[in-house]
Amino acid sequence: MLFKSGVSLQSAQNLVDELCNRTEDEEKSSRLQVLNNTYMKGLNGDDIKGTAQLLDAFSSTLNSGDKNSSRQILKDICEVLALNGETSNNDESDTSTPTTTQTLIQIVRENTLLFFKDQYDIAYAKVKIQQHSEIIALASSRFEYVVSKLYFNYTKGEVAGQESLNNAIRMLISQTLFDSVTVTLNLRVAWRYDTQNEDQELYYDLADPQWRCIRVTQQGWQIIQDPPVLFIELDRNYPSDIFEKYRNHHACHCCYHIAG
Repeated sequence: MLFKSGVSLQSAQNLVDELCNRTEDEEKSSRLQVLNNTYMKGLNGDDIKGTAQLLDAFSSTLNSGDKNSSRQILKDICEVLALNGETSNNDESDTSTPTTTQTLIQIVRENTLLFFKDQYDIAYAKVKIQQHSEIIALASSRFEYVVSKLYFNYTKGEVAGQESLNNAIRMLISQTLFDSVTVTLNLRVAWRYDTQNEDQELYYDLADPQWRCIRVTQQGWQIIQDPPVLFIELDRNYPSDIFEKYRNHHACHCCYHIAG
C-alpha cells in the first residue's frame, strides 16, 4: 500500500522502523526485508496485492470480519499518506526550527522515488524530473543542482548555502550506502524475465531527454517510459586529457606485448 501510494522506500523504512520500535517487535529486521523485497518487486513491474490483502487481514484479525470498519481504517491510512510526508508534532513546547541541512534532506526524501546503491556500491536516487524519472548519482553535480532547485522551490526563492548542500548530500550518500537496497544498473541494454507472463524481455535505452526505452518481447516491441529495469546515462563529462590518457595506455600495452 505504501508503494502504490507513491511513498519512497526510505520513508517507508522509517515508518516501519518506528512502528516496530514502538511495539517492541522482535521481527523488525524481517519486516524491513519484506518491505525492501516488496518495493523491488513493484519497481520490477511485478504485481503487488496492495490494499485488497490488507483489507482481508484487518477484517480477520482486528474486526471479526467487519469489513466496513476495516475500510474506515484503510481510509484513515490513505488520508495520512496523502499528507505527502507532512507530520504533526504533538509536543507543543517543541518550537525548534529545522536547520537548512535538515530541510534539504527532508524535501529530497519527499521528492525521491527510490534511494539505492548499484552493483559497484555507488549511491543513486531515482528522481522525478518533470514528466519522467531519472537515475542520478548522489555524488554528481546534477544531483546537487536538483537539490538546489527543490530547496529554491520549497522556500519560494531562498538559495541554500554550499556548506548545507554538502552536508545534506553527504548524509544522504552515507544513509544510502548503509541502509538501502542494492539494484543492478544497466547501460543501454538489459534483459528481464517476466514472471507473470513467463516471457523474456529485452529493453534498449534510447538515451533521449524523456528517458524512454524500447521493450522487445516475442509478441513485438513498443516504446515505453519508466521501465521495470533501471538504466544509467553514459557520463560524458570526460577529462580534457582523455585522448592523451588513452594513447598512453594503448602505447604501454603495445610495448608490453612487443617486449613479451
